[in-house]
Amino acid sequence: MQSGFKGEIYKMKKYLILLLTAVFAVSILFIGISCKEEVLSVKKEVRLTNSSGVNLSPSWSPDGKMIAFTSYRDGNNEIYIMDEDGSGQTRLTNNQANDLYSS
Repeated sequence: MQSGFKGEIYKMKKYLILLLTAVFAVSILFIGISCKEEVLSVKKEVRLTNSSGVNLSPSWSPDGKMIAFTSYRDGNNEIYIMDEDGSGQTRLTNNQANDLYSS
């Protein structure tokens, strides 16, 4: 009777290993699908400024709706802000000093 009991335990272990292997395979499949969706959702780059001067040091606002940056568009480094889509560009500083860092 003991050998029959050991045989049942062996079968249970075998099915448990098979079940765990199947669960692992399905998990890997879902991870792969999830990663594929993230890669497909990457957006292409869009130019937000179109000035003749150099634009430097972009920094996102804490709420993610605006970008502060330094621009040399008027011959002197000044700090500007704009909406996340590049609209509403507004100069915040206007002086002879070199305003280099927007953040």
